[in-house]
Amino acid sequence: MVYRMGKIKFSVGYQLIEEGEIFCDIVEKYKNRIEEVYFPWLNLPSGRGPIAEKSGYINWEAQKQIEYELRKIKKMGIKLNLLLNASCWREDSLSINLANLVISIIDYLKENIEIDSVTAFSPVVAYIIKKKFP
Repeated sequence: MVYRMGKIKFSVGYQLIEEGEIFCDIVEKYKNRIEEVYFPWLNLPSGRGPIAEKSGYINWEAQKQIEYELRKIKKMGIKLNLLLNASCWREDSLSINLANLVISIIDYLKENIEIDSVTAFSPVVAYIIKKKFP
């Protein structure tokens, strides 16, 4: 939550809505009260539930949907915050694979969606991000 000149602005978490209204339409209704939208990247650990998988079933259209919605949200002037907030990377927590994965995702999102920030729980992930994206 951000306090600006007598008005509270909120940071809200992205939800992939499967039926009815899409998330960016809800954001549009309240855009004057929203500072940023934080979002996980598909099925990566983030401290939130996976957005593209439900009980083992993968929604293969999820990446298109989230990218479409994030672009619309960005055009509204709302900041985007990638959430890599998990403490459960397990055996990958100190791996080159994790480093490359994080760098690859951020490179992709910077180029295609223009994210503003990244939230990372892991000191290793934070170090990787700071080193590659000062």
